[in-house]
Formats: sequence, C-alpha cells, structure tokens
Amino acid sequence: SFCSAAAALWEITGTRRLAMGGLRMGAVLAGARVAEVDPSHLVFWEPSLGGARYTKELEFAAAAARGNASAATESAESDGVQSSGFHFTDETLGDLRSLEAFVPSGPVPAVLVLHRDDRPARQYAPKVGEARADVTVQATPGYSRMMIRPAMSAPPRKTYDQVAAWLTERSEEADAQEAHAAAPHALESVLCGERRTAGRVDRVVRIGPERRIFGVVTGPEHGRCLSRLLLLSGGAVPRTAVNGMYVMLARRLVEAGVSTLRMDVAGIGESEVGPGGVENEPYGPTLLDDVREGVVWMREHVDGRGLTVAGLCSGAWAALRSALAHDSVDGVAMVNPIVFGAGEGRAMDVGRWGTTPSLAVERSSAAEDFERRFGPSLTRLARSAKRTLRALRAHGTPPARELRGDLRKLLARRTRVAVIFSAGDDGEAVFHTRVGRFVHRRLAARLDLATFSPADHIFSESTVRDAMLNWLVSWLTPSRNASERDRDRA
Repeated sequence: SFCSAAAALWEITGTRRLAMGGLRMGAVLAGARVAEVDPSHLVFWEPSLGGARYTKELEFAAAAARGNASAATESAESDGVQSSGFHFTDETLGDLRSLEAFVPSGPVPAVLVLHRDDRPARQYAPKVGEARADVTVQATPGYSRMMIRPAMSAPPRKTYDQVAAWLTERSEEADAQEAHAAAPHALESVLCGERRTAGRVDRVVRIGPERRIFGVVTGPEHGRCLSRLLLLSGGAVPRTAVNGMYVMLARRLVEAGVSTLRMDVAGIGESEVGPGGVENEPYGPTLLDDVREGVVWMREHVDGRGLTVAGLCSGAWAALRSALAHDSVDGVAMVNPIVFGAGEGRAMDVGRWGTTPSLAVERSSAAEDFERRFGPSLTRLARSAKRTLRALRAHGTPPARELRGDLRKLLARRTRVAVIFSAGDDGEAVFHTRVGRFVHRRLAARLDLATFSPADHIFSESTVRDAMLNWLVSWLTPSRNASERDRDRA
C-alpha cells in the first residue's frame, strides 16, 4: 500500500520528490518502507519505541478493557487481541514485533523527528543517524490534547506549521511551484471517480457552494434504491467515523437497498473550510448549511422513498437540528448526542470544553463515605446523580420544554426518531433529565430509545459496536422484524 500510494502521488503531482511520515507506529512503519518508496524526506511524529513495545501497549489496553467490561464484550476471535476498536491477529502482532524504531530501511537525505513538548526528548538522532541522514529533532505542542476522545480532541495546528515549514525549507526542487499549481486539478480528477465491487458502488462526490463539501456515496450496484441515509460524523473525525464505523454501516445497508452519503462538513477531513470557520471545528458556523446541502443533494441525485439523517455526538446534534428545519427529512437517528438545544452547538467550543473543570469532578469524601455505608444499589444511584450533575454543569440547563417541543414537532409530522446511547454517557443523563417521564408516558410508542452496555462514547469495542450497528440497520430497514432490534439491544 505504501508503494501504491507513492505511485499515485508521483502520477498526480508530476514530481518524484516525496516526503513520508507517520504518528507513533505509523512513523515506525514509514521508516520500514524507505527502501521500497525511496522518499526524499521522513517525518517521525512522536514515534513508538519499536514494534515490540507497541504490541505490549495494545495488549495492556486490551486487558484493561476486559477488566472494565463484562465477559460478553470479549472478542469472539480465536487469535490476537481486540484493542482500541481494532482486531490484531497473532500474525499481525508478530510482524509488528519485528519492526525497530527510528531505523530507516534505506538512506534518507533528511529526517524530522517531532517529540511532545511535555516530556523529555528521547535519544532519536543516534539511531536515525545510522542511515546517514540529516536529522532535526524538535519539540512540538498539542500532543496530549490531540490524543483524547475525538469529541474533545483539538488539532495540533502548530505541529502542522512546523512540518510545513521544515519541508519547505528543505525542498531543493526548482520547479516545485509549477508542480504544485497543477496538482489540485489532477487530484480532483482522481477523487471524483467510482468503484464497483461485490454488488456495491462507491462514488466520490463534491457538493455545496464551490463544491467545497467532500463525500462518498455507497449504494447497490443493481436494483432500485429503497431508502437514503445521510451520515454525519462527530468531533473532528472525518466521514469514516471512528474505527471506520460508518463504512461498515454503509456496506451492510447496501444489502437492504439503502444508499448512504457519508460526508465531511466544512473544515473537517477533505472538505474546505467554510466562511468564518476554521479547520477541525465540529460546530462550525456553516455546519447546518452543509447538512442542508447534503439533504438537498441526496433528494435530487439519489432515488429512494425516504431520507434519514444520522450522526454521532456533534453529528447527532446537527441531525436533530436539520430534521427540525427540513420537512424533507423523514427520519433522524442520534447516537450519543451531548447537546440538544438550538443554540447549544455553537457554545460547545471543543477547546474550552476539553478543559472545563466540571468534566473532571472529583469524588468527595462524603460521597465515598455514602458508598461505603449504603451498598451497591445506592452506589449506582449516587454515580448516576453525579453523572447528571456533571453533564448539566458542562452543557447548560435550558428549559426542558425545548427538547420536548422538538420531539413533539418531529413526531407530529411522522418523522421517525431514534436515540442511541452508551450506558452512562453524559448525553444520556442530559436527555433523560430534560425529557423525564414525558418520554415514557407519551412518546414511548413512537420514539425508539436504545442503550448499549458496556460501551464508551465512540463504541470502541467491536462486539458492542456490531450490536449497535445491527440495531441501527434494523431500525433503518423497517421491513426487518422488530424483534431483531430488541435482540441486538439486549
């Protein structure tokens, strides 16, 4: 895949000079493929200390996940480990263990090594120097803020600037300006094609003002599309969603005759920044306009009877607001929404939210004493109350009637509504606090609620993620028996 990607870049840009790099284990893999790709520059960003060390981290993470979850969530695979939402086979782990850190497989003229600025620099230069490379070691900020859960992650823009400045300074090619001027047109021709495989068609599209919104449409190759789905990712995560969850969902839905559009909103992934926005801003100023463009495009270019908008986290908020604004939306599915009100999204600045003190509430000594004295059942009640207070402090407490009114409006025009939560997620506490008994007394028959446990905010564990996706597929294809959804939820 490294060689194929390099060949594509050479063809698109018209230049043989190529920089290659990666983050953590990606940096080690890049170094291991130097001989095949022959890059002119290498960028190692906080590289792992070799494959053996990395596989140990995977095993420790898998063991910690099993310790915090029930036996039902353990991997069904007979070999390897499930870690961070991915399955690593024993064969893959063995290949990773054989890789050494910081040792390129061939000569490289120049290497940039970036290490996080909140830790001492490791001894990178001597090992990289064995390849007779010109090595630059620099500290870079923002690593810890990037490596948290996607809903709260902040992109390390200063690191991007460091890499760009270093590559620009080291570049010695006289015709670089001319090559790069032609690149966007060639790149657009490559990124606007389609692929047909196994009864499925994947097609790249650009939509919206100045075609700034990038998306991928997946649908059945033969036969009429029965329904349509617009997928919105959460946080600064592109259209694939975390762990490729949306890709899996789109491919499963093809068999049921559902076409999907998974798209990057402005400033995220491959989409250009919109007016007044910045890169990687989940609740950007053009977010709802971008979703409207996706809704209109699906209605005009993809056949089908209905249209559902679904999203995770910030994408769930955008799905709800868009369904309320457009009568052409027939269904809305929200996965772990955190905010609900019309003005809340823009108030959720990711940088500020990640440092909100209320998100790190310490257990008070009184709460600990309460738990010791009153046993497991009251312990669960106390923890639930603390989660609710934490969520409400972090996200505000507008009148509950706003959310109730929004749900009434959707259901009154027969819009199907599904709300999916990971048990204990912050948004679950906010939702039930604002809606309260109203859901259970008046909306239970028309509002589909599902809670999956044990699961984190982004459904990292594959077993519970598969159960959630199966439930969602059943909900999106009403012809399937409702008992299947109940079984997946259980």
